Amino acid sequence: MPRDSTTPAARFPGAYRLDRVNAEQEKLAAMIAESERIVALTGAGISTASGIPDFRSPGGIWEKEDPMEVATLTVFRTDPQRFWEFYRRRLDLADDYDPNDGHYLLADLHLEGRLTAVSTQNIDGLHQASGLPEERVFEVHGSVRNLVCLSCPSLYPHEQIEELWSEAEGVPFCSCGEILKPAVTLFEEMLPEEAFASSVAAISEADLLLIIGSSMVVHPAASLPGHLPDSGRMAIINDEPTPWHSEADLWLSGDIAENSKVIRAALGNA
Repeated sequence: MPRDSTTPAARFPGAYRLDRVNAEQEKLAAMIAESERIVALTGAGISTASGIPDFRSPGGIWEKEDPMEVATLTVFRTDPQRFWEFYRRRLDLADDYDPNDGHYLLADLHLEGRLTAVSTQNIDGLHQASGLPEERVFEVHGSVRNLVCLSCPSLYPHEQIEELWSEAEGVPFCSCGEILKPAVTLFEEMLPEEAFASSVAAISEADLLLIIGSSMVVHPAASLPGHLPDSGRMAIINDEPTPWHSEADLWLSGDIAENSKVIRAALGNA
């Protein structure tokens, strides 16, 4: 795809209204338009714009629940009823919430052939709901869309939980008789090796890395931007600074959905 040196405003005069676009939004739209191999790293912020509660931010879920009491592998094994009392309420995230302009911006870039991958710390499946194919989304913290058995290879879509659920035990059971867990990465568990390795490979070949809605403080996912080539550029869309701000070419603060809506318009996709 040849690079176009004209500005988004010049290329899309009908969709691009300068009175609605600030300098940072215009610069990011131009960076995207000039890029051919874009990778996005997304965190909770892109999903809170859809209304999904955050875990770590002030007022988030972990202020009300101690994660070490409800979301560890130890709790799953020793007190599965307590574990599932917490997680059953979160299996339908992708069913109860819709993607926003942040998700659709990335789906647009995939359709244009510019986006090579999304590496996400989110477990809600909203990237797939926006139209991104499964093979382009690397879920480094797993997903609530499936249930997995740790004793056999069985995998179940979360929609089957009612038929797998034991009211007497307060947990879902696999056909092999073992208790199922959501296919998310719990505290005390390693990240999915394939998703992490695929993220590293994609970022290593990117010419633009978009960090959207992530504080980039949770390791090892927080180390992923370090794999961007020296020739690659980095843009951050997030309200708060991240450890990667000094390396970034652009920081765009403010509402992620609103920023993305303006940028989609600037690129002719709104």
